[in-house]
Amino acid sequence: MGDGLEENLPPPLRPLHAMNQKPREGHERSERDSQYLLGVISMRVLSALGRGVLTNSPGEYDNELENVNRILAEEISASDQSITSNGMSIIPRTTTPLLFATTRLLSYLVIHLPSLHLSVPIAKLSAFYKTLSALMLTSSFTSFISHPIRTCRNGIERILRARMEMVDSRQVDWALGEAMAFGSLLKEGVHVRLSGQDVERGTFSHRHHVLHHQSVDKATYKPLCHLYPDQGPYFVCNSSLSEFGVLGFELGYSMTNPNALVCWEAQFGDFNNTAQCIIDQFISSGQAKWVRQSGLVMLQPHGLEGMGPEHSSARLERFLQMSSDDPDYFPPESEEFAVRQLHDINWIVANCSTPANVFHILRRQIALPFRKPLILMTPKSLLRHPEARSSFDEMIENTEFLRVISDDGPVNNNPESVKKVIFCSGKVFYDLRKARKEKQLDESIAIARVEQISPFPYDLVKKQCMKYPNADVCWAQEEHKNQGSWTYVQPRFQTALNGTRDVEPGPAPEQMSLFSKLFGSRKPQLKEPESLLLHPPTPTLRTISYVGRPTAASPATGSKMQHLRELAALLDDAMSL
Repeated sequence: MGDGLEENLPPPLRPLHAMNQKPREGHERSERDSQYLLGVISMRVLSALGRGVLTNSPGEYDNELENVNRILAEEISASDQSITSNGMSIIPRTTTPLLFATTRLLSYLVIHLPSLHLSVPIAKLSAFYKTLSALMLTSSFTSFISHPIRTCRNGIERILRARMEMVDSRQVDWALGEAMAFGSLLKEGVHVRLSGQDVERGTFSHRHHVLHHQSVDKATYKPLCHLYPDQGPYFVCNSSLSEFGVLGFELGYSMTNPNALVCWEAQFGDFNNTAQCIIDQFISSGQAKWVRQSGLVMLQPHGLEGMGPEHSSARLERFLQMSSDDPDYFPPESEEFAVRQLHDINWIVANCSTPANVFHILRRQIALPFRKPLILMTPKSLLRHPEARSSFDEMIENTEFLRVISDDGPVNNNPESVKKVIFCSGKVFYDLRKARKEKQLDESIAIARVEQISPFPYDLVKKQCMKYPNADVCWAQEEHKNQGSWTYVQPRFQTALNGTRDVEPGPAPEQMSLFSKLFGSRKPQLKEPESLLLHPPTPTLRTISYVGRPTAASPATGSKMQHLRELAALLDDAMSL
């Protein structure tokens, strides 16, 4: 064909000669023609979908299935004629190429379509997912398993089922929430970059941002690179096990490209230890030393799940210890409270528990008028946890990142009767909620999640404590007592509950120079303001207690049974009244 179509085909669907790939010996003509035919068919079916040839009304899946088969048959016929006119051998028109073409089309769309829902109406996307699922699960399809598809058919079927169900129920899991954040930024023209060990697939096989051809060597396809005609560039690359070198490079990239979302992911959070020099010397203190801002995102898989001491902890306590906020200073409450805190801190440390919050916090990195490094604790078991999902309604307009997520259960019926309020962060919330339900304490114990740990959300923590005036306050964490967030949050809870010491903020914004407004930090001065002399704060005399594992030298036990015993003891302690 001389219409230039092959240049517009996605890489895995282009003919071999267009990808500069050398066919295997003895299969030059047939494999080249097959690749070309399938590419033409796939692109024409995609074009048909875009033109609205397929119906979108729910309940008409039988008709849609017939339309899919009809369009494929027509395109095979048209492609046969085109291939013949170019002097190529004709592939026999049997059910085999039809089903094989359908299989290739499905493999191309499995991850491509979820990102398109950013611009496709939900009803249309939901109907089309059901169409693809119905087509894939037909007996004629499953009875034909060609060699290139045999090893991945079960995975495709599982992914397709799960994503169809999520779209149908208007929900997203962790991987889809992250993809939506990336895709929405790409649509706005923002450059997104992701590197680290095994980031293309995801350490826990959840991301799949790079598809590998099953029969053509080194032929790959990156769906997020082909979402919109004028989108921003997306670069995802597996890196070597040299955290020091790779993290240092990404830091420099983020500093020279402040309008790009630059992410580095550790294979496990524990592995950031070999990059400690970059973290200590450059990321945590770079702005204070050299007045250079960076919006680098460090994704740190973190959580105690019985995987041993080397695959459990991202050393959250180390990042919090290097945070520059004063534990005894409660900033003045105002509409700019949250943004002012972000401006004054040296970096942001968060441990999110919902896909929607991950979506928002990644987008917030670009939306902020300044740049701060983001240390984001990411989960492992929550990636596929049935309860760790978010609704589409939490990610649309007029929604935002939630620094603290309050309890929306039965405790709201009579807050005065609540006996205990548990603050926690990250994955342990789901363990606590399950234990509370089993012990039937839904009306006696409230659970609040601190999603952004640093800078500390004094205002929202104070609000939560005031909501339950008669409740004991405690902090629950899965990490050991000398690790995790406890040593950081304990004095800040005391400040939120009982007021500040004798401090006052730095100069007002109108008294600051332009340089100070852009790069400075309003450090609290050790003076006693007149407002405190005239109206001293009234301490509530409320304290916060600790619930969690005892102190230990190792981040986690190496025994699965011991891990479960420790978790059971933690939950029993948290549920005691």
